[in-house]
Amino acid sequence: MKTFFFSLSERALKVNKIADLAEYSLISWQGAIAHIGGEYAAMATQNRNYSETHNQKTQLRMLLSKRVDFIQMDGQIYQFYRQELINDNEFDETVAVDRAPLFGKSPNGFLFKSEAARDACVTNLKLIKENNKYKDILYFGS
Repeated sequence: MKTFFFSLSERALKVNKIADLAEYSLISWQGAIAHIGGEYAAMATQNRNYSETHNQKTQLRMLLSKRVDFIQMDGQIYQFYRQELINDNEFDETVAVDRAPLFGKSPNGFLFKSEAARDACVTNLKLIKENNKYKDILYFGS
């Protein structure tokens, strides 16, 4: 998983580091400040135009309606909600959106209810890789 900052291309907003976001409006997922911490938390707590929401589809709607400059979310979650909004005719797929990969891999992982379930998943993932089946899995991000 990889987290990005998304903005409308027509606005030509450029950021080179997380601190640059302090001058823009930004909406993220609920709990982002606490979960990400560090430089991100410092920027967000100083930014009067920062907010969080539990509804990530709302983030995308706010970006499209130009109510915020940036949204911050996982690339695959963005693709999922983008497609939902396209299917619901709420998103014109010709609208260009820029993405800025200011983070490394997401610290989120997988939580299993049992060691047996975890082990089965790991075993099956290894088999998928060994058999080159991973190429058959649809991938939405970079």
